[in-house]
This record gives sequence, structure tokens and C-alpha cells, in this order.
Amino acid sequence: MAVDIWVSTSVHEGLIAGWLAASGIGERVTIRRAPGYRHHPTLLRGENPPLPAKIPTLIRLLPHLLTASVIVCAEQTSLWLPRILPFLPMRFIITAHGAGSINDRVDRRRDSAYLQLLPSEFEGAEMVRCGRDPARIERSALVGGDPKEAGPEYQGLGVTLFVLGAGGPDFDFTELRAWLAWRDQQNG
Repeated sequence: MAVDIWVSTSVHEGLIAGWLAASGIGERVTIRRAPGYRHHPTLLRGENPPLPAKIPTLIRLLPHLLTASVIVCAEQTSLWLPRILPFLPMRFIITAHGAGSINDRVDRRRDSAYLQLLPSEFEGAEMVRCGRDPARIERSALVGGDPKEAGPEYQGLGVTLFVLGAGGPDFDFTELRAWLAWRDQQNG
């Protein structure tokens, strides 16, 4: 399966390239520069870069996205595409990773997401209360420790998507590899 990651700035490109290289999966992923890409050579690691305008970037990116079967986005702007063009063949998955507009439960763009990855049982329940289909909500959690011990506990809490931190700037993927091995054993 081909995986493309579209980035808008050199800051994001550098961070993601570093993570991919350190994880050992970089050869299976292609980083591509989105239309309107901005090069920021003077920004330090950890600084938030100025982004190109989202809607024009998204419109210019659409021809490239038409070849994808699944699009995972970390912000709601991308959900304008399936909202105004419901006939598009690809499925949009949105991740929620913090407070603010990303967790706006009544934003109708969220209705266009094929799947929503939410960080808490509370957020999932709130989305259902606001009319979202519970079958289109997955619970995610930041996990750690020994997966043989912690994994079943998280599963018991309804978590189906496991997120791991790898530190930085020198990334250690030892724990990630242990969780992937545990997952593969679970999936038999």
C-alpha cells in the first residue's frame, strides 16, 4: 500500500522525515510537498511555522487526493471537500488531538468524515449525543509500558487505536516495536 504524507512547510517535512527515518518505516512512505508549500530555513525546532492559506491549498491539492482511497486529516478544514463534494470516492478520517475547534462537536463538516478518531470516551459520547453514528467513532489513547500488561487494559476500556510517544529529538522506537509485535500477535 502506498502512503503519501502531504506537508505544507519545511518544518513539518523535517519533523516527519526524522520520525520516519528513526522508525524504520520511511521506505514505505513518501513525503510530498502540498501546493503552496513554504520553506522556513530560519525556524528552530519546535517553533510553529506560518502556514499557507488552508482553503486555496486544499483546492489545489484536490487533483492529487483524487487518487487516494483514504485520507487522514488532523484538522477540520479538509472535511470541506467531502462536505461540498459528497460524491468523492475517497474516505476521510479525522483525528482529534486536542482542545479547541478540532473538538467542535456540532460542526457539520464532521458528518462528512467516514471515521473519527477521538481521544476519550467522553468525546465519543458527546459526538453520539450530537447525532454522530457510533459505528463511525474509534477511541484512541496514548499508551505506554509493557504491551502484554497494558494492552488488554486499554482494550477493556474500549480503545481500538493505540498512540505511542517516541520522545525527541533523538527518537527511541523500542517501545513502538514492542507494541507492534503485540498487535501482530493479537491479529494472529
